[in-house]
Amino acid sequence: MKGRRPTVRTKGSKTTVDVKNSVLSDMGSVKDMLEYVPGLMPDGSGGVKVPGRGRPLIEIDGREVTQQSLLDVLKSDNVDEIEIDRAPSVAYDSKVRAEVRIKTKRGIQDHLYLKVDNEATLRSRFSETPSLDFRFKIGKLSVSSTYMYSRSDGVLDETYLRTIYHPDYTFNTAYDAHPHMPSQYHRFVWSADWDFTKKSRLSLLYLFTHDDQNFNTPSLYTQTGQGETVQKNVNEVNNQLRNVHDLSLSYDHRFSKEHRLLIVADYASTHRHTMDGTEETNLDTGDYSHIRTWGKGKYDTYTGSVRYNVVLPGEVKARVGGKYAYVRSHSDRTSDNPYLDGGDYWNMTRVRNQSASAYLNLSRRWKRVTAEAGLRYEFERSRIATAGSSDGDRVNNRNSRFTPSLRLTYEVNDDWFLEANYRRYSSRVNFNQLVPSSVYKDSLSYEMGNAEVQPSFTHSASVDVTWKDWNLSASYMHTTDEITSAWVNLDNQTNVATYMPFNFSTMKMWGLSLSYNKSIKKLFLYASANVSFPHSRYPFLGEERTADMVSWGGNLNLNYTLNKQWTFYTTFSYESRSEYGITFIHSRTGGTWACVPAS
Repeated sequence: MKGRRPTVRTKGSKTTVDVKNSVLSDMGSVKDMLEYVPGLMPDGSGGVKVPGRGRPLIEIDGREVTQQSLLDVLKSDNVDEIEIDRAPSVAYDSKVRAEVRIKTKRGIQDHLYLKVDNEATLRSRFSETPSLDFRFKIGKLSVSSTYMYSRSDGVLDETYLRTIYHPDYTFNTAYDAHPHMPSQYHRFVWSADWDFTKKSRLSLLYLFTHDDQNFNTPSLYTQTGQGETVQKNVNEVNNQLRNVHDLSLSYDHRFSKEHRLLIVADYASTHRHTMDGTEETNLDTGDYSHIRTWGKGKYDTYTGSVRYNVVLPGEVKARVGGKYAYVRSHSDRTSDNPYLDGGDYWNMTRVRNQSASAYLNLSRRWKRVTAEAGLRYEFERSRIATAGSSDGDRVNNRNSRFTPSLRLTYEVNDDWFLEANYRRYSSRVNFNQLVPSSVYKDSLSYEMGNAEVQPSFTHSASVDVTWKDWNLSASYMHTTDEITSAWVNLDNQTNVATYMPFNFSTMKMWGLSLSYNKSIKKLFLYASANVSFPHSRYPFLGEERTADMVSWGGNLNLNYTLNKQWTFYTTFSYESRSEYGITFIHSRTGGTWACVPAS
């Protein structure tokens, strides 16, 4: 019975979860499992986040996960343990504020494994995911392959509100939407490991994904302003076909426990075809419009990285490495939108993006005290060229930065552990968000990039205190040029809103979080709570306003082992209404439960 409960160990900013001996190994895919892992919570868009830190970077056996679809096909019963790091070192990109490290099982004896299963769910509609998993090990060769097909459907009820402030009046819009989201996907992954010796391994991984989405969103659209109310029936259609091929080659040599060399090369190619359509019918006048936009694109990424761990004289542990990435993107878009070039709109965008980074991290331990210091350098250059029915444009954006980090830990005794961290982070928009061209959503909504957006910089400091099963964390962040995306009214003579990124001035954030985990006979409990105190000022219609709404949230995981065959597992998360800069995030609750038979 004990073996069915997850073992959770928290020391300062790091939490380790034992998967192989717990019910988590029976959750199906790694993507599904992560929603139930103590210390993580769903982010509302199909992924997970670390409370107070956002969406984490995910690594599997030291290799960064660049395609999230890999988590769909990697099985939870192949995972050994998971480590959540809420204060990653300079070995990781300066925008990474949390990391999840997944360690998989390694077979020792020769074996042959075949598993066929089907997962069915019924929420608003029926969905199923059949899969075939095949693995074997013969001598030095280990091979694994998984094929998965998913057919899902869903219906939601959503309401979106928007207010546009003019100097003389206020304009409001409300969408009562009912998205219908049928989709299907294919996933295939094949990997092979060749063990030259017990300490060195060459690995090859190939991933193919095919996504077919056909979303349909009927809604009632209400406009209110200047004493008038207009209602429209709006129907949005979003069709997307996407194919991804990803090939990764890595070499891992472990000279000793603290001496390791890891080299990774990766190539990924994405092909995408889209068709977006919007039908609008004015309920008062009967006026009707139907606007369609077609798009296609190809996205190629070449990545190479190296990481080297070694112990220097004086018992100093060093970690040095670097990464280079080159991205080539081609996209074309056409539209019969009469508001864009009289219905004969077309646009071509070509992007070339290069990024390079290097880092050095040093640490040393003196009895119960450990000190760590690191420095990271990053360089990025984006070249964007657009041409179309209206004038073309060129953007040449480059930036570089140094980001240091410091960590100090003190292990008082077996019960008490203290940790202090400092890190300078940097965030930047995706290069596609630099493209200054409009994308039609509906007659009053567009999206646009902003070539003037600059990277933001954050100074982050935190202190963690761990006592037995409790962990208390206090943090402070000070951000300059905070990047925010919001709806903006670019023309005061109209009520058209454009969603675009821009730089905010200064953002401050104080935070407190508390977590607790305990095993009581057949019951395992993990609970966490966090509260945030933001503060920022921004100009609004000729005056300065303050954003300082306090927000809080929490996460609860319960695991009850009924007997050797059945285990009940549930997770619940909550976030209050929060204000970040000038963006309001409304409260969200989510609860899921599972009854899992022992494998």
